[in-house]
Amino acid sequence: MATIRLAHRRDIQRARKITNALLDELEQMADADTVAYLQELGEMLRSPDDNGMDKLNDLCHKVISLPERSKTMKVLAESLRIVVDMERQAFGMNDKDAGKGPNGGGNVGHFELHFVDAPAREHDPRDGEGA
Repeated sequence: MATIRLAHRRDIQRARKITNALLDELEQMADADTVAYLQELGEMLRSPDDNGMDKLNDLCHKVISLPERSKTMKVLAESLRIVVDMERQAFGMNDKDAGKGPNGGGNVGHFELHFVDAPAREHDPRDGEGA
């Protein structure tokens, strides 16, 4: 049982590391200078075919668009929420595991901790996918 718990904790740690790395990457991409450079790169790569289509440039603009970056941020935030929930469970920090009251208070050393559950997420029809 201990081996399984440790493996779960390592997997959760890996998921957190990857999520944070992706957040760092998005943060760099969201920088105004970076967006301007990527737009300039897209223009330099412009190479329409005989029908006036430029799939590479269109893809470049889609990747750097605000809606795409916002969608990526939303997905990463949800991933981080899930990782935090998994960490709380793996380390016995859930309300039921802490065993004291609705907010999960428990004594750890000289400190008393209280955990608050995140609000339930409602389905947003703009997502285009299930909640």
